[in-house]
Amino acid sequence: MIQKTMVIMALSVICCSMTWAGDLNMDTFIGVWEVDYDRTLEESKNSPKYDEKMAERMPAMIKRMMGTMKIKLTEEEMVYARGAKEIKFPYTVKSSDAESVTISIAQEAAEITVVFTLVDEAYMGFKSSASDDMHYYVWAKATEMKGSE
Repeated sequence: MIQKTMVIMALSVICCSMTWAGDLNMDTFIGVWEVDYDRTLEESKNSPKYDEKMAERMPAMIKRMMGTMKIKLTEEEMVYARGAKEIKFPYTVKSSDAESVTISIAQEAAEITVVFTLVDEAYMGFKSSASDDMHYYVWAKATEMKGSE
C-alpha cells in the first residue's frame, strides 16, 4: 500500500512538472530589448508587404531604428523608447504557454493584446493587436535603455 501511494505521488509530481516546466512567464522577457539587425532583416522577408522596394529600404530602416528604438519590460509595464521619448504601458498577463506569453494593455479606446515569443532561446518576437508593424522584428537583449537621439 505504501509503495503504491509513493508511485502515485511520484507520477503526480512528474505530470505537474511536465505541465509547468514548459510554460514561459514574463520573467523570460523582463529587461531591455533592441532590434537585432541581421535577424530582423532575414525575418522581414517573410512579410506579405516585402517587395523589391522594401528590400532596398529595409537595411537603412533597421539600422536607423536600432539606434533609437528600445523596449523595456518590467513586472508591471512595457516601456517603448524612441530616442529621448518614452511611453509607458501598464499591463496584465493574460496567459502563457510553452511558446509565448500574452499580455493585455488597457488603452482609452480599446484593449491591446501583445504576444511575446521566445526566438531561438535568446531573442524575442512580439505581435500586437494594435499594429502589425513589429511582427517581423526580432529583438535582442540590450545593456541599457537610452537610445541615440
